[in-house]
Amino acid sequence: MQNHHTHAYDNRTQHIKVAGCQKHRGANSCDTVLAVNTAAKKTASIKLFGVLVVGLLSMLLLTACTQKEESTHLKAAQSEAGAANSHSQKYLDIITDLKKSSAQVDGDMDINQQFIQVMRSHQQAAVMMAYIQLKYGKDADARSIAQRSIDIQQAQMSWMDQWLSFYTPKDSVQSADQFVLSKPSSQHFQSMTKAAQQSSPDQAFILLMQLHQSQTLAMIKQADVLALDAEVQALAEDIYDTQSAQIQQMEAWLNKHQH
Repeated sequence: MQNHHTHAYDNRTQHIKVAGCQKHRGANSCDTVLAVNTAAKKTASIKLFGVLVVGLLSMLLLTACTQKEESTHLKAAQSEAGAANSHSQKYLDIITDLKKSSAQVDGDMDINQQFIQVMRSHQQAAVMMAYIQLKYGKDADARSIAQRSIDIQQAQMSWMDQWLSFYTPKDSVQSADQFVLSKPSSQHFQSMTKAAQQSSPDQAFILLMQLHQSQTLAMIKQADVLALDAEVQALAEDIYDTQSAQIQQMEAWLNKHQH
């Protein structure tokens, strides 16, 4: 009922307006007024629609910008976290390679060849660790230790490569079947893995190299009882002296930086 009255009221009001308009202005004037009012309403509707569209587009643009900014911050955080741990992963890769190489000692080589091959692999791993320190490390003293390790061990490796290219096994040399250099224990590799996972690149490098070079000294002591060629024995002594000195430097570094 209410809707009927309302509709009737609207019709009557419109009739009165039209009638009044016709009375005072004539029919043509009323048509013009009604047309103007209709056009004004359409213009207002178009303006309102335009405002709504602009508002919606602004909201969508703001949302897109916010999402992009959040994505940028997330990628930056992930990149920073990845950079912080990248040294650890590289060290772990070296440890994995060391495990494989220690399990692949050629039992057909005589003890001179065996010692050189094992020692060269060991030195190569140390050089790779030192290069990782130069890339990620910040401490000047730790970087100096790394650079000196590279210089010394690359020179020793060069000598080993030359020796291997000219060496001919001798019948009188002790057979590798009679003696095989002991392999690093699983506990040793576990300790290296723990050291590699240090968040500080400097700390990780020093701890790793200390463990790695201590293993080198153990192998040289083991080889001291063998009848190595004089030149191979001289190399072993040189490696022992240089790495003993470096281990002392690393112990001093740890005493200074561990609280």
